[in-house]
Amino acid sequence: IVGMTIETMRLELHDKDENLISALTDDCATLEELGICDGMQIYVSDSSGEIAPTLNDTMIEKYDITDEQYEQRSESIRAWKKRHGVDKKIVNL
Repeated sequence: IVGMTIETMRLELHDKDENLISALTDDCATLEELGICDGMQIYVSDSSGEIAPTLNDTMIEKYDITDEQYEQRSESIRAWKKRHGVDKKIVNL
């Protein structure tokens, strides 16, 4: 995470339903040792509270496109996936 120091990072492990499983406090533990499985998420927050105000994206000018407009594009990721028969699931190579 850019903008916060390691000392102020707080890591939490959540299951696929976003329920908190545990705080991740062992800096030397591997993902396997932590028992992380497919679908779980690691949440990173700033315990200092200094970065939160800078994460407000309402001040950022964005480009929006409707789903219908995106569907019309021939050079999009969606179009590429359709051409190559790739579904939404991650393919293990």
